[in-house]
Formats: sequence, C-alpha cells, structure tokens
Amino acid sequence: IMNYYFDNKNLMLITSYIFIIFYSFIFQIPALIALGTFIAGLFSFFYLNKISFSSNYLALSIITFFICIPAFFKLFHGWTPLFYLFSTLITIVSVSKILTNPDRIILKAIRIIYSSFILFIIYLIIINRNQIHPFEEAMPGTSTNGIPSYLIILQSSLSIFNYRVNNKLPYFSPLITFIVCIIGIGRSSLVISFLILIGTFYFNFITSRNKINSKSLLISFVIIIGIYFLGLEVYENIFRITKLSAGFELYHRSKLLNAYLNNMNFIDLIIGKDYSGSIIEFVYYNNPHNSLIRAHSYMGLPYFLTIILSPFIIIFQNYNYKYKIMITFFSLALIARSFTDPILFPTLLDFFYFLNIFPRQINI
Repeated sequence: IMNYYFDNKNLMLITSYIFIIFYSFIFQIPALIALGTFIAGLFSFFYLNKISFSSNYLALSIITFFICIPAFFKLFHGWTPLFYLFSTLITIVSVSKILTNPDRIILKAIRIIYSSFILFIIYLIIINRNQIHPFEEAMPGTSTNGIPSYLIILQSSLSIFNYRVNNKLPYFSPLITFIVCIIGIGRSSLVISFLILIGTFYFNFITSRNKINSKSLLISFVIIIGIYFLGLEVYENIFRITKLSAGFELYHRSKLLNAYLNNMNFIDLIIGKDYSGSIIEFVYYNNPHNSLIRAHSYMGLPYFLTIILSPFIIIFQNYNYKYKIMITFFSLALIARSFTDPILFPTLLDFFYFLNIFPRQINI
C-alpha cells in the first residue's frame, strides 16, 4: 500500500513538472516561458529534492556551467543567454532527480502529457476546421510547424521509455504523430515523423525474438493493403497539401546559415556571434530558425559541440547495442528536426532531450 501511495505521489509530481515545462513553452509567450522557468525551478528545488540525488549529476551540472561560460560574454544578446543558462541547469538537475524514479512511472507521466497534447490538437483542428491549415496561427507566436515539432519531441521520450518498460517501441503513437505532421504541412516534421514511424517498425522487427509476431503482421498487413488501395492518390495528395511540394531544398534556411557564418572571426567561433547587420536581424527579427545557430550564438562553441556529440555519449554507456542504436536514432532525429526550427538548444524542451540521453544505473 505504501509503495502504491508513493508511486502515485511521484507520478503526480513528475506529471505536474513536465506539464509546466511543456505548456509554458509551446505558446511562445516570453512572460509565460519566464514564469514556467521560475515555477519549474521552485518545483525542482522544493519538491523533487526528496528524491535521492547522485553526485555524478552534480558534477554534470558543474561541467555544464563551465561549458556555458561564453554565455556571460553576450552583451549583444542582453540577459537572454543567462536566462537560458539558468533554464538549462534547471532541466539537468530535474532530469537527474526524475530519473531516479522507476521507468514505468516516468512512462505514465509522459503518456499523460502526450495524450493531453493530442486532445489539445484535436480541439485546435475542430475550431479551425474551415481553414486549409488548421495549425496556422492556431496559437499566437507559433508557426504551423510548431505543434508537430513539439509532438515529435514528446514522441521521442514516449518511445524510449516505452522500450525501457515493455522492451519494444510503441506502434500507435508514432502513427498519430505522423498524421498530425501531415496536417501541419511542414516538410521537416513530416520527414522526421515518417522516419520515426518506419524506424519503429524496423527496430521492433529486428529486435523481436520471434522476428514476426501476430501484432506486427496484422499492422503491416493493414498498412500494405491501405497503400495498395490508396496508391498514388495518397502520395500525390500528401505532396500537394504539404510543403513537400516545394521539394527538400531549404533555400531560406541556407540563407540564414550563410548569413550567420559570414565574416565570422576566431573570437566569434569560440564565444558565438550576434545577428547584427544580417538578414537574421532585419528580415527574420532575430529568429535564425535553427536551434544550432542559436545554440552557438547564445552559448558558444563548447555548448555547440556538446550538443552535436551528445547522441554518441550513449555509446560509452553499459547498455546493449540495441538500446544504444535506438537512443542514437531518436537523438539524431531531434537534432535534425531542430536544425530548421529553434525548438531546442537551449529551451525548456531540452528537458525531454536530456531525459532521453542521460545515463542511469539500470539493467537495459
């Protein structure tokens, strides 16, 4: 009975924390993001401190602080880099404590947040049903690509912890995520969600002891039959209604990247470069539309390299090769998705990325 009580108490606390982290960010309101960061910090300090804390994660937080030292030299960005440094430290500390809970509790919490977001998306679709693109300006300050991007981040954590608990990736939620990305019309989200869907089937197949089971056969059969009957019509409609019709060349993103790299000197390379005098400032209002550009500009080269190399940290952990492949796949998927939108690095949603890749002493 006591275990049941503590499990439910921790589930409530973890779900509340993730809820604050997630929903305070997705509306893209600066005041709400600041409030969410402040509440998350208090929540982490006063409530999660009862969970055992590993000195390894304290060391990791200190290392992270020194990695982000260039943030103190960003007078051209004002207080923004320091704010994100603070939020990064909060997410690292909170992840380290949350990971001391059983995986099944964390999985339940992620499922609750994922389900709540799906219900919110359904609500947006209903109230904007007369629009061609129901996510267009559905939330002030959020692009049509924002909602699918946030769902992909949730999907990555949901898939990873489902594997931790059930030793397989979920089938249904990646399909739902893919459908939402089709509605969202964005190329990057659509491609990444499709890769996650295909990767889920492939990973479950190659890691299955029986290789083929009845559930996999049934789902595969339904998909094959559906593709056969819908054929090219589905293919043509998806390309017609989404931005895939414009091809895969990211012309505007390339212009932003070139604008940032132009005239970069050695000091800029180490501590990061501002956007002044570039199209990022005058045309895109200081939004580089690229998490990695913003990561380097705010935090400098050490932070940038840490993010780029982070998917491969898992290789040196004491896990089996199947788990390492899965974590690396989802980490690279999130980095690829963040390359065309500033959804991670550094944001409050880094919480989910750290939750995915941080090591823990469990037998996987």
